[in-house]
Amino acid sequence: MNARRGNGTEGDGPTPLVRPAARNKAIGRASVLTLLLVLALPVRAVRVRFHEGRALADDSDDRRDAIGTYAEPLGDIVVAGGTITGSARAEGGGPAYKRTYEDGPLYAAVTGHASQACAPTQPKSVHQDLLNGTAPGRGR
Repeated sequence: MNARRGNGTEGDGPTPLVRPAARNKAIGRASVLTLLLVLALPVRAVRVRFHEGRALADDSDDRRDAIGTYAEPLGDIVVAGGTITGSARAEGGGPAYKRTYEDGPLYAAVTGHASQACAPTQPKSVHQDLLNGTAPGRGR
């Protein structure tokens, strides 16, 4: 049998629900929307990185500084030839090391306190770069 187009009478097959021109217009609109979304992604990333980055880094819930501080063992504090602090391998999914104290209550007023839960106090906060070895002239 020869396949030929009919004149719209029965037996010619289903008629398309959407005209080809309208279908192409819808595909064109969808592709423009997709392109706009793809271009908006790097714009948003730049905005977060440069405009909101400082505020995010200064946020008290940001744990990146604590994770970086405790990624390696902290230096010991030496008193009268003996160490009064140390670092031990931490367990769990948090930072790799935790600070240990030989006699915490005795030296706490002098050494301060370093914790993964709160900010360091006294000398530990003032001289953090010296204690972790990143002070100028004392590179690792």
